Amino acid sequence: MDSGIKSNLALQEVLMTLEIERKRISSICTKSYVFLGIAVVVAVIGLILGFEILAVLLALLPGMIGGVLLFQINDDVKKYKTDFKSNVIELALKGINESLTIAPQSGFPEYEFISSELFRTEPDRYKTEDMISGTIDKTSFYFAEVHAEYKTETRSKTEHKHIGIPSLKE
Repeated sequence: MDSGIKSNLALQEVLMTLEIERKRISSICTKSYVFLGIAVVVAVIGLILGFEILAVLLALLPGMIGGVLLFQINDDVKKYKTDFKSNVIELALKGINESLTIAPQSGFPEYEFISSELFRTEPDRYKTEDMISGTIDKTSFYFAEVHAEYKTETRSKTEHKHIGIPSLKE
């Protein structure tokens, strides 16, 4: 299988492009975590030494820089994940069956999940993504990642139950 990856020039080109972007994102994330770490260390040292106001003021600048860097890179991280799914996963799926496609931002509508009656409890929270569809012989199908959660309460505790299952249609 490894030799198949090495011989697939289109995949290699996509992986090289994604690797450059991954390294850029990783570098910015590392810098932001360093700034946030500096802010925490400055605040802790200042608090230990009894300079509460000065500690907070000195910790604000690196904390704000770290937070802004993380906020700015968030859209790039989302785009990277989508590009990976759309390019790398799509090529891998095509290697299995030419009809397979992925739609990273798509999934099952909640009403379809509920109407499947696979679960007795209707979810309080619902999220779905990574719809994969295709046809094998005469059977068309699709499935997606589903995260459905519902809450149950008892006298002693509150529980969150997670439900996730791919679906199949003919």
